[in-house]
Parts: sequence; structure tokens; C-alpha cells
Amino acid sequence: MVIDTLRLPSNGMLGVPQEIEVKALTGKELNMVYSSLSDASINEIIRRITVPSLDPLTLCDEDKGAILYFTRLLTFGNDITQFLKCPHCGKVHEVVAHYSDFIMHYLDDFTSTFNLDNGDKVYKRIPTAEIQKEIDYFKEKHSVGSLDSYLLYLLARIEKVVTSKGETISNRLLLFHYLGDLPGKSFGDIVENIKTQFGLEVTFPAECPETDREFLGVVGINADFFRFSNSNVPLGDEQA
Repeated sequence: MVIDTLRLPSNGMLGVPQEIEVKALTGKELNMVYSSLSDASINEIIRRITVPSLDPLTLCDEDKGAILYFTRLLTFGNDITQFLKCPHCGKVHEVVAHYSDFIMHYLDDFTSTFNLDNGDKVYKRIPTAEIQKEIDYFKEKHSVGSLDSYLLYLLARIEKVVTSKGETISNRLLLFHYLGDLPGKSFGDIVENIKTQFGLEVTFPAECPETDREFLGVVGINADFFRFSNSNVPLGDEQA
């Protein structure tokens, strides 16, 4: 069994270990991917391949992604075949990315609060899968439409707000309306300060064989991602 140590991008700062062991995929895990690539199958795979076994609901997206890319490396090697549409010629080309070229950014200085120009203090957080699940429930319960999807994005990343008058707003519905009613400048301040950048950077330079021009590729997690990179046929065009 192939197994190796991975330092998680959350770097031990979010309640999960700084380092874990990750196993290569077996036929059982690949069967889950090929049968149904879903949150449920991805979560079950993470439980199976991590040592100690991690609860995926306690993980942020950055840690989950790092685990999946690493197990793919252990299973299939450094090369990752992608089928990308070139923005210059409009055609889909087969390109190869290399895991060894990706850069891991670790969380090392998480500032959990910032102040708005009106004196309100925002307490931010890095959402786990459990928090995102709660936001999805909130969306369904209150029939939040697509026009308010960015408010949901912020809601997942803000734990509470303490106003300049000392009032604490932590109820999700109240916080949702608070964000929507903010003046544009204050809302812009939140947008600028809410994002915490860390995780595996999976963009790579790709070259179009038709025009010899370079464009930026991104390695996404789909069924093709969990395959050897010596096949010229996307998974949807043949039996797995």
C-alpha cells in the first residue's frame, strides 16, 4: 500500500492536524468516483484514505482539495491530462499538467477580525464543510435566490459582527439582512478583507498546438482527474 505524509494547507490552525498520512486510491475508492462523483463519494474517499481518518465535515475546501490532489499523485503519478478549450482558437486540446509544478500556500497568519469605516467589527472565519452545509440549509429554508449568492458566500465566512453600539449580530438571518443593508463602501470593505488566500495553486501555463499561444489552464476535480494520464479519451466517451 502506497502511503505518504501530507502537510495540510490549514497548517494546524483550524482544529485538524498539521500533517496527516494519505493513502493511494484502491479499486474501491475509484469505483465510488466512477459510479457517482458527488460530495458524498468524495467525503467517503477522504475518510478512507486519511490517517488518522478525518471527518470531511471538519475540513475546509483547501484541505479537502490538497488531500484529493495528493492521493491522485500517489495513485497515478505526477502527470495530469486535461482537456481544455483554447481561448485563442476555440478548440479543445489535450494538455498535460504536472503536480510537481503546483505551489502550496500554507495558512500562517489568520487575522480573525477587521473594522469597518462605521466602527463595526467583523469576526471572520474559514468555512468548513459543516458550515457550508448549514449555509445550504439556510438558503433552502429562506428561499434565497441566485441574485443573493454572494451574500451567502459572505455569510459562510463571517461568524458575527459587533456594531459600534456594542450590539452582537450572530443570528444568520439578521446577519444576512445586515450585510444586504450596508452602505456600498462598508460592503466593499468586507469584500476586500474577507478572503483568506491559502491552499494548493492548481493553475498552469498551457500552450495551444494550433496557434503556439499560451493560455492559463486549471486542473479541476472531475472523473477524468482520477485516471491515468496516458488515455486520449475523456471518461464520458467510454466505459470507465
